[in-house]
Amino acid sequence: MASQEILLDSGTNEVELLEFYLGGQSFGINVEKIKQIVKFDTDSMTRLPNCYPSLMGTYPFQEFLVPLIDLNKHLNRTQTQDFEQQIVLVCEFNNAFNCFLVDGVNKIHRLSWSEIHGVPPTLLKHNSRLVGIYSIQEKEVLLLDFEKIIIEIKQQNAIEIPEKDEHQERFESRQNIRLMLVDDSIVIRKLVKEFLVRENYKNINTFENGAAAYQELIKLRDQGQKEGQDLSSYLDLIVTDVEMPEMDGLTLCRKIKEDFPQLPVLIFSSLVNAQIINKCNSVGASGCINKQNPAELLGLIDQLVLQNSSPE
Repeated sequence: MASQEILLDSGTNEVELLEFYLGGQSFGINVEKIKQIVKFDTDSMTRLPNCYPSLMGTYPFQEFLVPLIDLNKHLNRTQTQDFEQQIVLVCEFNNAFNCFLVDGVNKIHRLSWSEIHGVPPTLLKHNSRLVGIYSIQEKEVLLLDFEKIIIEIKQQNAIEIPEKDEHQERFESRQNIRLMLVDDSIVIRKLVKEFLVRENYKNINTFENGAAAYQELIKLRDQGQKEGQDLSSYLDLIVTDVEMPEMDGLTLCRKIKEDFPQLPVLIFSSLVNAQIINKCNSVGASGCINKQNPAELLGLIDQLVLQNSSPE
């Protein structure tokens, strides 16, 4: 059974989402982000003065006091007054714990990422915190960009940008390298691209999901066949997130290794633990880096694409 679960989770484009709700609207969150689901106890909460409006205070989890965020308030939804029925989702991503107060939970759905669609631009214009939508049992379920929510509350970048690399030879050798960056979060795409451009990786194409990135790879392959070139003439490396609508990063990596085995793929995710690393290895990724470690990402890109790279 254990090996079957790994097979389902590694490059099969499947995901398990917990459905929770705020008022009458259903939302989904990857179960891999969830550490615990508990009934909200007002007496357990410690209120904090002079903080972001949706940050209620702290809530105990194990030996930690974890930030407690009222999702209704953060999303400007009508707040419930029935605190006795509310639920706290204790989550872990980007090496940090956060608690989210919701009105209730329903069930876990196992889906294919192909059943989850990107957010239409007209809807995204009014709610930039959405990253996906899926329908189940005639019900529309929305996926939130939890990383963006944390950025808004902390009022700082989701990624701590390191100091600029001063290795001149390495810096100059990056300018002709061609990269592809795949992430469903507009915020993360922007931050990571700006960081890499600052480090002289100036040739970067970005995509919002694995399906769009893979379609581009097929176009480059077809172009190469017409011009008598292989893919390496157009692209040197791909950096991809894991959780994305249409096609996730693990499936993208598996398909790349089947069709373009020499192309390096780095997984850059907020969900990095022993299980995720095992999944990345199983689909042939060249590395797996937490989004909190952009310096490690830069170092691995250098090692994989620069012939004379000598990180110090």
